[in-house]
Amino acid sequence: MGSRRFLDRWIQERGVCLNDVCVFDPAMQVSEADHIVMDGAPVPSAKPARRVWAFYKPRGVLTTHHDDFHRPSVFDVFKGAGKGLKTVGRLDQESEGLLLLTNDGAFKRFLELPRHRIARVYHVHYRGGLTPDMCAQARAGLTIKGVHYAPCSIQPLRNTRAQDHQCAITLYEGKNREIRKILGFWGCEVRRLIRTRYGGVSLGRLTPGAHRQVQEKEIDNMDKNVP
Repeated sequence: MGSRRFLDRWIQERGVCLNDVCVFDPAMQVSEADHIVMDGAPVPSAKPARRVWAFYKPRGVLTTHHDDFHRPSVFDVFKGAGKGLKTVGRLDQESEGLLLLTNDGAFKRFLELPRHRIARVYHVHYRGGLTPDMCAQARAGLTIKGVHYAPCSIQPLRNTRAQDHQCAITLYEGKNREIRKILGFWGCEVRRLIRTRYGGVSLGRLTPGAHRQVQEKEIDNMDKNVP
């Protein structure tokens, strides 16, 4: 592009187009999301603007890019979103609900790391019985078959039917099939598992298979320490 001095003089004398507005101030603040045209040619951004989507993953849909059996994947829905799209954590095939996707690898890693204590909230339908003692065990953390599960919150909800008990579970890590293994440890069977919130982003009114772009204000309080 040229030296800084050359570019400053170019902008002062000839201007550049910033988001369809001609500007002549080389000190103008710009972001990676801004569209800049110089001498009729777009100036490429060093890094694409971060984009985050909230997707209601239906049951039976995978969160992998490739599957030997050609089963449906969340990436079938996002074919037009460009390269580098990644899921934030995963939901197993039989689970459903909120799945975040982003093109920002650093942000993805930040959201996934347990030390950042970003809450993942789930609505769980199950068979069996949970006691106050079991919920206390969960708050203290559990070790099952040699695997340690960090403290989590289990809040029983009012039962709708005798065989359909429900609870809200809040995790701060994302080990493989964690909720199913914890409830199974106590002899409970998960019948339906729905993630309803991840950090500041909620499932809201999304229906299975639907998605929306996440607004920056929803993730502002989660990304202050992202490198």
